[in-house]
Amino acid sequence: MKLGNYLQIVFAVNDPAAARDFYIKYGFKPVNDTILTDGSYNLRLVDAGGDRPSIQLHYAGSDLDAIATALTEAGATLNRNNPTASFTAPDAFPVSLTSQTVDVPMPPGDALNRSPISRFGKFGEFTIATSDLQASLAFWGKLGYDKLHESTDPYPWGIISDGMIVIGLHQNPDFNGQYIAYFSGDMIDRLTTLKDELPEFQAVPPEVDGKLGNAMFTAPGGQRFFLFYGEI
Repeated sequence: MKLGNYLQIVFAVNDPAAARDFYIKYGFKPVNDTILTDGSYNLRLVDAGGDRPSIQLHYAGSDLDAIATALTEAGATLNRNNPTASFTAPDAFPVSLTSQTVDVPMPPGDALNRSPISRFGKFGEFTIATSDLQASLAFWGKLGYDKLHESTDPYPWGIISDGMIVIGLHQNPDFNGQYIAYFSGDMIDRLTTLKDELPEFQAVPPEVDGKLGNAMFTAPGGQRFFLFYGEI
């Protein structure tokens, strides 16, 4: 079972136009008036209406009956208002769905083999901070996600995918909420320029050969990003 045949990350922001301009500046391409892509995932910007900015995953082409059954087995509930629905994953992460199909293409390829186009590097994972890695792995596993990797070093974490996106589950007390992580073998060179451009830019240890190689920033609208040195 899969949650749908189309997926987009949805950012609810207080100024969608400013956020759109920001992402286009850094290499995202418009798919239509509300959706952008970085070559690895589709991003939809919506107006938060003055509420606190938020982020969620949204699936289309969903089999709501099958998902309701899977969620019951996972100990959760599908909130339905046909043709739409929603549920809350562990650590209060929201997921929305619709049984309707959408006339928007996913980026070519699968989640592990797509062509990045943004200045941030290659999309690595949609990071979710979790308080219980094993419970989160079990939950997402019932919803069609396969475990790709699991480790306890330097803390419990795992990588899962449904073929459309890669999610990183991190049981780290220093993390909270959600992040989007990018990787690049030339991240040192990228950060030489990006460090003076990106909002709320922070260096993240360790340095690479004595140079800045890892960082994080907060985009307009409040979404946090990691930029890591390394190939994936």
